[in-house]
Amino acid sequence: MNQREAAVFLKKLGNDFSLIQNPNYIHPKFELVPFAPKILSQKNDLLAVVMDMDGTTTTTEEICIHSLEYMVRKISGRVDRNTWKSLDHEKDFPNIIGNSTTRHVEYLINTYSKDIQMNELKKSFIESAI
Repeated sequence: MNQREAAVFLKKLGNDFSLIQNPNYIHPKFELVPFAPKILSQKNDLLAVVMDMDGTTTTTEEICIHSLEYMVRKISGRVDRNTWKSLDHEKDFPNIIGNSTTRHVEYLINTYSKDIQMNELKKSFIESAI
């Protein structure tokens, strides 16, 4: 697809877009995401609007936090709650809620890098792949 064809394609997706920058090791460098069409007329029969931060209508925050914590537990070998209680609500939660999953994982890897056990990381990767 050339630039002209891409422009025609993008025009069909909408008028307003968001540009999301990816980390420098992710290709492409950014993602272009179309917004839903604007509602320009009054909606008198509208009863409710339901949404959350990521645009879905389900509560996924608890399962996402659980998954991120489980990742740290698995790669650090601290699966037992007696070994490690959990992510810190004050220190960790502001860094793992409200951004992209990539940013959440980056934060946790950087924060808990000294606790990562390479044999546990490899074992977890293989288990996940299987």
